Amino acid sequence: MSTEFDTRPVFTTRRKEQEWIRMQAVKMYRKGMSAADIAAIFEITPRAVLQWVVTFINCGQNGLVAKKVSGRPPKLNAEQLRRLAFLVREHCPNQPNVESTQGRLELVYLPPYSPQLNPDEQVWKHVKADIAKHPIANKFDFRLAVEKALSRLKSKPIRLQLSFGILSVALYEST
Repeated sequence: MSTEFDTRPVFTTRRKEQEWIRMQAVKMYRKGMSAADIAAIFEITPRAVLQWVVTFINCGQNGLVAKKVSGRPPKLNAEQLRRLAFLVREHCPNQPNVESTQGRLELVYLPPYSPQLNPDEQVWKHVKADIAKHPIANKFDFRLAVEKALSRLKSKPIRLQLSFGILSVALYEST
């Protein structure tokens, strides 16, 4: 390989690196290197090299530019969050008002995902573990397996009580 391809610059983003690799691969191919040799250098497939060459021929250098990836939209900035909180507090009639409960209601804020605090999640954990033991070929088999797992779980009231915390409360109260 010639020395003009030996140095690889440092990139600030993965997208820039991908663009550079594509352009170098096309340049190497046009200078006479085989797609297999180029693929070995950049640790890619020869088919990718050939696709880049075809894209370069059809669309030019702009065809090799890395496309913007889709993904999660940017998060809200601080001002947008303040505005959103204000709108929710002031304009949503269903917001709980602690003063109106006269002390009879205690608000408990849970983490966004806390399966250990949700009894249903514990039940489904047992059902999933039971279903995993059986091969499932179609929707009918899946439904049958879920129904059997639920009926087996129903026949073990102690496990259900533990899932819902009933037994632990009863044991605690009896001591």
